[in-house]
Amino acid sequence: MSRPHSIRIIHFRDRLVLEDISDQSVKPGVIDDWATASGGDKAASFKHKSLVFPFDGSKVILANNKDELEQHGGAETSVGVDYAVGFLGVLGLPSGPYMVLVRQTRVAGSLPSADVFSINKVLFFKIHSGEARKVDRDVASSVAQLLESGFFYFCYDADLTQSMTRIDKAEAYDSAFWWTFSLVKPLPNYAKRWGLRAIYGFVESFSFRLPSMEQLDISLVSRRSRRRSGTRYMSRGVDNAGDVSNFVETEQVVWSSRLMRTSAYRILRGSIPSFWRQNEGALKPPPEISAPLVYSRPLFRLHFKKLTSSYGQILAVSLVSFKGSEAVLCEMYERLFELDHIANAQLLAFDFHAHCAGREQERGKASLLSRLKPFLYKHGVHSVREENRRVEVTSRQTGSLRVNCVDCLDRTNVVQSHAARVALSMQIKETTGQVPKSIGREAEDAFRAVWARNADAISIQYAVSGRFLRACRCLLGCQ
Repeated sequence: MSRPHSIRIIHFRDRLVLEDISDQSVKPGVIDDWATASGGDKAASFKHKSLVFPFDGSKVILANNKDELEQHGGAETSVGVDYAVGFLGVLGLPSGPYMVLVRQTRVAGSLPSADVFSINKVLFFKIHSGEARKVDRDVASSVAQLLESGFFYFCYDADLTQSMTRIDKAEAYDSAFWWTFSLVKPLPNYAKRWGLRAIYGFVESFSFRLPSMEQLDISLVSRRSRRRSGTRYMSRGVDNAGDVSNFVETEQVVWSSRLMRTSAYRILRGSIPSFWRQNEGALKPPPEISAPLVYSRPLFRLHFKKLTSSYGQILAVSLVSFKGSEAVLCEMYERLFELDHIANAQLLAFDFHAHCAGREQERGKASLLSRLKPFLYKHGVHSVREENRRVEVTSRQTGSLRVNCVDCLDRTNVVQSHAARVALSMQIKETTGQVPKSIGREAEDAFRAVWARNADAISIQYAVSGRFLRACRCLLGCQ
């Protein structure tokens, strides 16, 4: 379903009206010159589908035409008009509800079926009759800073919160990756459908040509989970719902527009699913087990039950050190797998620092990759082809790597990018039928660069300030 990409905001004294004028806009995500030109306020014709938000707290109203709108006072003179390129929902602030809309975007990348936009600027409008308070501005400023960080992405014509590999394509409300879900949660379904499904993570695309001159497009999409959100050191391990800190699904999508074939590969990261902490005072505090293992076991099982249900076979790749301060995590993780034999999940423990230090780095990475390749080749990638307007699934990814170190950052980034390079070769074969010995230096450099920027983005998001953390909690409805 396509969401409104051009919205006229009509202000009245006792309500606010959103009018979908997408059919008048030439370019999605851009406020056209005519909308902001002199006399733009006169364009409020009410010919289009509208949402009415009364200030008295009564139910949001859907008006399909001018006549229906006039039944709710739409014939009165407005007191102002604004414009936006997307609706995010309603945020509860201390004095009452505020509407949140997207004012400016930029094209961040693309997918086979849609462009991907990042949010550049947002707007807040009071939709209650009470007095605004200074604390409203302070909270709204923090939330705006988060939404305008450059790490929030959406599509108008696709659901970016869902990966291409999902078998069930029905749009699911309450996705773990829909970061603005709490803003539309209290709204009726017809208003929810206007809401942009924004993810917090990373999106970037590039194109390259194979030696055969076949052009391919690649997009990297990382979706950070909104469950157990938190910051480095302060948020570790698992919670009572089986969700873990710093859980990110990364999807690598490759497609040929000429051949009408697409392939996707998913890889995961997330904190070790048990009760542990790393926040006791020191600059770099050592990991500590924060509860007896018996309390972690049911949540460990729940976590992997969720993963295997969504992703199939799981190979948990642990990169923590076998010795030193990290040894307690290594031993705990291995013990959990020994005590609870998880169907469709297994552990591969690899001391990254011991095997990949100094001159041994390349040899160590090659050694690990040789142990990962059988799993990667066995479980493959998800591929589809389109012919005569029908989409056929030609292969499925039946398992995913779940990679962790302590932070799930630096070591995890290295291993994930190397696994993704193996997957890329499989995707090229699925998409083109070719098995090139090389994709060329320029393409290799572009591939490494986009994965490096993905790593930087995820690191920045996990190391945000306390103010950003408060904004996250407000955005997620945890205040």
